[in-house]
Amino acid sequence: MVSNTVTVARTVADSNNPNKNVTSVTGTLSEDGKTLTLTAAGATFFDGNYSLTIADSVKTTDGKELTAYAGTLSASDKVAPTINKVEFNPTTGNLEVTTSEPLTATPSVLRVNGTPVTGLSPVANTNNTKFVVAKPASVTAGSTASIYLAGGTDYSGNILSAFEGNVQITNDQSALQVVSSSQVDSNVAKIVLNKTIASNNTVLDGAVSVLIDGTAVAAGDVTFTKDTTDSSGKTILATFSGSYSAPNYFYGTTSSKSVTFVFAHEQIVDVFGKKLGTTTQTVTMNKDVTGPKAVSSKVSQDGSAIEVTFDEVITNLVPGTGNANVTLRKDGVAVAMNGANASVTIVADANGDNKVLRISPDTTADLAAGTYTVRLAGATVEDSHTNDADVVSVNATVDSTTTKLTAALGNLSATNNQFQVTFSEAVGTSALERTNYTLDGKVLPEGTDIYFADSTKTKVNIVLPANSVDFGTVGGNTAANNAILSVSNVSTSAGKVVVANSATVKVQDNTAAILQSATLVGNNIVKLSFNENLTSLSTTAIADILDDIQISSTAGTFAAADVDPTDNGAVVSNATASVSVSGKDLIITVVPGESNWSTVTGASTVNVKTLPANDDVKDANGVLVKDNVSVTLQK
Repeated sequence: MVSNTVTVARTVADSNNPNKNVTSVTGTLSEDGKTLTLTAAGATFFDGNYSLTIADSVKTTDGKELTAYAGTLSASDKVAPTINKVEFNPTTGNLEVTTSEPLTATPSVLRVNGTPVTGLSPVANTNNTKFVVAKPASVTAGSTASIYLAGGTDYSGNILSAFEGNVQITNDQSALQVVSSSQVDSNVAKIVLNKTIASNNTVLDGAVSVLIDGTAVAAGDVTFTKDTTDSSGKTILATFSGSYSAPNYFYGTTSSKSVTFVFAHEQIVDVFGKKLGTTTQTVTMNKDVTGPKAVSSKVSQDGSAIEVTFDEVITNLVPGTGNANVTLRKDGVAVAMNGANASVTIVADANGDNKVLRISPDTTADLAAGTYTVRLAGATVEDSHTNDADVVSVNATVDSTTTKLTAALGNLSATNNQFQVTFSEAVGTSALERTNYTLDGKVLPEGTDIYFADSTKTKVNIVLPANSVDFGTVGGNTAANNAILSVSNVSTSAGKVVVANSATVKVQDNTAAILQSATLVGNNIVKLSFNENLTSLSTTAIADILDDIQISSTAGTFAAADVDPTDNGAVVSNATASVSVSGKDLIITVVPGESNWSTVTGASTVNVKTLPANDDVKDANGVLVKDNVSVTLQK
């Protein structure tokens, strides 16, 4: 199942539009088995960046496990939805509308032959991509109807493109007939007709009478309804209840009864208006007297429970049994079933039928390797007819390769740019290979320090190198700079491969802005351009800036104060200047004649250099610009 093998989560949750926060998906496999199409569940839709993991439990058709995967995907929907087709279904008598993608709501405008039509509604389990409405009575069979349809948006807000076209309304004049009848359950029979039934459940209830042993069944003891699981709409279910209760129903002391259904003349109508003539159907009904039987047992896919599958639906645990009648042993030794975490529950199998009894011991961890025996006392479970199961004793084996190697990821000691990965058991040197980890979908950068936290080799510390993160403000450990750290392909010495996993971690910018150029844009104005945006200066004093930026030539170094070397360094004048930031540019404007500015910049070659003492010039995220970078002033 996709829900157990593929996980998807938005890297940063969208609080303004929660429908973008996809957490659950359904999957459709292509005919060649090579492409899995993921569809966001419910009202959610893909728009933004998402972490994606695929477990190694996925197998090829020849039983080989695929390598686990963890990464990121990006999605942005700018394409307007369209109507793929509008057609008439002669089986159901409905007009069917199919859209190119899921819509947030049913299209609001439908006109057939120019007349407004209401009642268009979504078809269940089509994810709002298919809508149906009954053919208007004014549209005759065998005609061609014009269709206009509009209104509605997809989940990204793109407006549905209007549709104009024609639909051929086919005509079926064959007689409506009953084609078969059979038993479904001890108290349920089904009758199948050759065409889709237009009559509703109220009409059906009044159109069929029942005889058992020649005696009419009271109206309150049998109910006729259309079978909602039959998409063709041709099946009627007859359910006996009322005074016919489980487990005996109408069988009395016998285990078999002949039941006759009598259909009244021309009461039931198909979608083309054809009526069913008087007819009878007889079904031999057999009472279910056999309790459910265990047919298989296995470790649950998540590795935390034993699942026992029965040959029929089990409706409930016999009242009052709880966990008391369930014994679980590992290698012959009892496993606790009376703690807060222990449970015995009925769950659905792959077909959606409640045939599985799930036994979870008093633990929150996966089952340890060993042979597990489940013993159910007699009458622990029963079927829908209150038939009790006999004593059940089954085994399931958990070996060292069955227990999964898992990994939890997070920041090391709540420190940005440092992470710790905790494995469920000792791992090998593959855990130290940076190519087995990704940050936002990219392999960890060269220079990343990866090492075991201690001799148990269950924890790996990861420290990012300098100049490896170029986003996110610099701040405390709670700074909200989210990234997705993922792990895959790490294995134990025995070859067990980790289940791919990912988690949100905290990072901060550790990449310094670099001086790219310096330009004299006027006799007294110099523009220093960096490769990143700069933050506003906390000081505009020229003396502070000249501690960070050196402007020099063969004529000297521009200084905040001009001194007289012949007079013991006495200050001749102070530089008057303003300093500002505009995007990637640091702009210094000097009042000429009050310092050595003109002397320094008047030389043929002027050098501009960032200094190690730099503590004022920072990029937009608060990282000091890179020091010891020199450029030539362009005049």
